[in-house]
Amino acid sequence: MEQVIAMEIALQHPLHRRIAQHVREKYALHVAHLDDDQLLDKVTAAAERAAGFGFVWQTSVLAFVSLTFTVGPYFDQHPRIAAILGDRRVPADSRIEYLADAISAEEWDEARYASAPSPVLPRE
Repeated sequence: MEQVIAMEIALQHPLHRRIAQHVREKYALHVAHLDDDQLLDKVTAAAERAAGFGFVWQTSVLAFVSLTFTVGPYFDQHPRIAAILGDRRVPADSRIEYLADAISAEEWDEARYASAPSPVLPRE
């Protein structure tokens, strides 16, 4: 079993590197603060979450990962987004495409706000 897991990780690693390169080029302002290893770690974590929704197409994984950087790392926890991504009646790789039409600007803002790090408030 450990060999199977190691093989899966080895096969995914090149894809994650390509996605990280794409994110670095396309969303430079969002990831400028991350070094290459940190970016790869975040891409890998997001790709694993995408796989949890059943995404297998590289384009779907890339779209999901991109949203974690442009909207927020936990955008998929917004109730409406989570409902769409988890809707088993729709083929998995079609769900990510549906978000663009189904989610309002207000809902994207809510997801962005909920995904943002909490500010540290000064002690009184």
